[in-house]
Amino acid sequence: MHKLFSKYITVILLLISFISISTSSNADVIATEPGGQYATDKGFQISRIDDTAVDLLGTVDMLICMMQTRPDLYPSSNYVAKVDEAKCARMMPGINRDAFTDKELIDSHISCTRASNAVPQICKGWTTSTVSGTALNYMLGMQLKTSPTVARPNGEFTMAWCVADSDGVCTMSDNNHGTLDVEVNASDQTVVTLYMASPNDSGTVSDTDNSYEFESLVLTLADHKLGSATGTTKTYTYDGSNATALTYDLDFDSTADLALVQEGTETASCYNMASLDEYPREYDIYDMTTGVKKVVEAGIPVVLKTTTGSGTEGAYGWWDYWNVNVNGGEDILDGDVLTVQSGTINSEDLTGVDLTLEIASGALEEKLKYSGILSGDDSNTDATAAATTTMTRWMSGVEQPIYIKKNSGSGPTVHLKLLASQGSSITVPDMNGSGAAANTANNADITTLITWDQAATIGADNFGAHSDTVGGWFKVTDVSDVDNIAYVSDTYERIAPNITTGGTVDFSSDVIFKCYGDRCPRPTSDGSNTSAAGKGYAWAQFSNNPLTFSYINPDGGTPQYYIFESSDMTLYYCGGTNAGTCTDATANHPVICDATLTGGANCSAGTRYDRKNLHAQGFVLSDQVGTDDGAIDAWADLEATGTKNYQWMTTNYLGSSDRLKLPKKADNSYVTFTRPLRFTYTPAASGADDRNGTVAANAKYTLQYDGNGELHGFNWDKWSLDSTPVKLTEAQINAQTPGNWRPEITFKDGVLVDTDTTAGNDSILLATRIDAVPTKLGATTNCDNAGLSIATSASFPTAAPANIASSMTGRTWAERDTITYVASGNACVVDNIPQDITGCASE
Repeated sequence: MHKLFSKYITVILLLISFISISTSSNADVIATEPGGQYATDKGFQISRIDDTAVDLLGTVDMLICMMQTRPDLYPSSNYVAKVDEAKCARMMPGINRDAFTDKELIDSHISCTRASNAVPQICKGWTTSTVSGTALNYMLGMQLKTSPTVARPNGEFTMAWCVADSDGVCTMSDNNHGTLDVEVNASDQTVVTLYMASPNDSGTVSDTDNSYEFESLVLTLADHKLGSATGTTKTYTYDGSNATALTYDLDFDSTADLALVQEGTETASCYNMASLDEYPREYDIYDMTTGVKKVVEAGIPVVLKTTTGSGTEGAYGWWDYWNVNVNGGEDILDGDVLTVQSGTINSEDLTGVDLTLEIASGALEEKLKYSGILSGDDSNTDATAAATTTMTRWMSGVEQPIYIKKNSGSGPTVHLKLLASQGSSITVPDMNGSGAAANTANNADITTLITWDQAATIGADNFGAHSDTVGGWFKVTDVSDVDNIAYVSDTYERIAPNITTGGTVDFSSDVIFKCYGDRCPRPTSDGSNTSAAGKGYAWAQFSNNPLTFSYINPDGGTPQYYIFESSDMTLYYCGGTNAGTCTDATANHPVICDATLTGGANCSAGTRYDRKNLHAQGFVLSDQVGTDDGAIDAWADLEATGTKNYQWMTTNYLGSSDRLKLPKKADNSYVTFTRPLRFTYTPAASGADDRNGTVAANAKYTLQYDGNGELHGFNWDKWSLDSTPVKLTEAQINAQTPGNWRPEITFKDGVLVDTDTTAGNDSILLATRIDAVPTKLGATTNCDNAGLSIATSASFPTAAPANIASSMTGRTWAERDTITYVASGNACVVDNIPQDITGCASE
C-alpha cells in the first residue's frame, strides 16, 4: 500500500485533522514540565491509530507534510515551494524510516487564485518526482469549497492528481491518478472519499486485471474526526512481489472508547481504544527549564550558478552542515559557485548571496569517550545473536556482519555472520598480520583472524567493531564478566569552521594533536621513504598498507605530532611541536592523497564507485595528560570517560562526505551552520522512562537530533500483522513479509537528556507524532453492547471518480513553464518554513 503516495509529491493548502486525536503521555519523567513551545507542541501532539484497517488514512499524513504550511499563509499567486520528499515519505504508516534517510528537496510549482480574502483558494500544481531513476511529472488540482473552522476543522474541498504522459497530458487509462474529497452531507456529517490508482509493479494483484492497483475509502465522521466514524476502506498487503486486496468495515466510537473492525468476511474484532501501546515516530528536544525548542538549522536551498564539472548550471540543490548536493546527483567541484535561493543562517539573511564551494582535503571529528555494556543484540551466550546482530567489521572492502558469542567459563569469541548473498562460506582475510586467509562458514569462530591494538585474540582490551545499537564504533575494554562485556565508544562532532566544540576546543585557530596506536598516518611516496615536503601519499600507499607509523605504545612510546590548520580545514603531519607550532616546517605534510607524487596520478581519478578512503584515529590534544594528571602511560589514559579523541577522514573522491563542503562568501569568510545535537542516553533498567514500560534492548544509546522531529540512533523493527504481533526475522523482512515498522525504544514525554556535554541534564524529549496500537478484546461483546455496528458501512469506490478527469481537462505540463512566479522564482516555502521574501506574503 501507499505506493503512489511514496512516489509523488503534492501540494495541498488546508489543514486536515480528521485522522488525528490529541493525547498526553501516560507519565512524565520530569517532575514539572516547562511551558513555552514545549507546552504548545504538546497540546498539538498527534496520535494516530495504528491498524491495517485505517492505514490508508496515513496517506493524508503525507499530504499534510507536502502542504508546507497553513492556507492563510500561502500567497494567492504563482509561487514555488521546496519539499523534502524523503521526510514526507517517512510519515506513512508501515514505512521504515531508515529507508528514507537523505534529504531530497524538490520543486513544486503552484498557481493559486481566489476572488477575495474571504473565500478559499483554487490551486493548481506541478511537481516532478524521480522514482527508480525515472522522472514522473505530477499535475494536481485543488478547490476549497468552505474554509476550515473550529467546529469543522476539515472544511470542504476536492483534490485530484495524475501523472502526465510524455506529451504532457494525463491519460486516464494509465491508471496513475487519485482524488480526495471532503464534504458535508445532509445530516451535517463529514464524508471523506479517497480513491487512488497506480500502475502494478507488484507481480500478481488479487482484485484487478493486473495492470494496476487501486485503494479507496468512504468514511462518515460524526464529529469531523476519526474518533467517531463509520465506513469502509480497501487497501493491499504486499507479500514478496504480490499484492493481496484487503477490505475493512469499521465503526469507531470515541465516547465509548471502542472500535469495531471487520476484515472481509472474517469475524469482526472489538478494540479497546482507551488501552493503547504508543510508538512515537518523531521527537523534538526542548530546554528543560524554558521549554524553548532546540534549533538545528536545516540548511539553505541553492542553485548552481557556474561550474567546471558535470553539474548543470541552473540545477537546484541544498547546502547544510553535512554536505552540498544538486538534484540529479551530479558532481560539483571545488570553486563552483552556488547562489542562495533563500534562508537565514546564524541570523544572517543569505538570500541572493553567491557562495563559492571549497572542498576541504578531509573532515575532522571530535569524539568524547563514554562507556557501556554490550547489548544482547550483538552478543549472546549462544549463537542467537546471529539473528539480531548490528555489529560489523570491514573485511576486504565489505562491511561484514559479525557477533560476539559469550562462552561460559572460557570468555567470548567473535563469530562471522554471512550476508544473504554470500552463500554458505567466504574467504575471510587474516587481519592478524600473518597474511593467511581462511574459507570460513556461517557462524564460525573467526577470533584468531582478527586483531586490535596488536593483540592476537579477543581479550580484555583489544577488540573493536561498529554497532548500530551502540551507535558507532566501539572498543571492548573488559571481558572478565562474560555476561557484561564492557566497551568504550564515542559521541561524534564534525569540526566546522570557526566553532568551539562541545568538548570546549576552539577551532577558529590552529590546533595541534599527538597520536598513539597503530593508525597514525605516515606520509610516504613509496611505502619506505617519507614523501617530499608539503606532500602527502602516493596512490599505492594511500589505498593500501603501509601508510601508518609503527605501533606507538602510550606506555613510554613517543607520539607523532600533527596540526589541524583552520585556514584550509586540513590535517598536516608536523614532526614535533614547540609553543603551539610545528618544529619542523619543512616536514609539514598534508594527510591526503597527492596526485603530484610519483605513482600518484590516480589520486585525482577516484569516482564515487572507485574511491579510496583513509580514516586515521588515535589523536588527542597535544597537551593531553593522563587520568592522574601526569604523563600518558597507558591506553586507559586515552579511553577514560570524557576524554577527547579525534579522527581524521580523507578520500580521493571529491564528492565524498569524508571531505567537508564549505561555503565561502566573497570576503573569504565561511558560512557556519549550527550542528546537530549528538549525545548519549542510558535507559532506565526498569523501563520506567518508556511510555509502554518496555525495557530497552541496549544499555546505552548514542542519539542525534537533526531538528524538526528527526531524532535518530535507535533501531526500527518490523512487526507482523497477526492478532498478537511478533517481531519479524531478517529472512522474513527480506522476503517482504507484511508488517509494520516500529521503533525499538519509545521514550516518555519529558525524558531528561544532556545535549551539551556539561554536567547535568539540560533538555527534555517530546514525541510529536505517535502511532497508537489499541488493545484487541477477546470478543465483540463490549462493542455490541455499545451499539457499534458495521451493517451500515458504505461501499468504497471501485473506479476513478469523474472529478479526476474534469479537474485535469485542459491541463498540460507545459503550462508550468508559461507562468511568472512571485519572488523571481525563489521558494516561498522551504521544508515547511515560510520564507521572508518580498512577494511571498499571503494576501
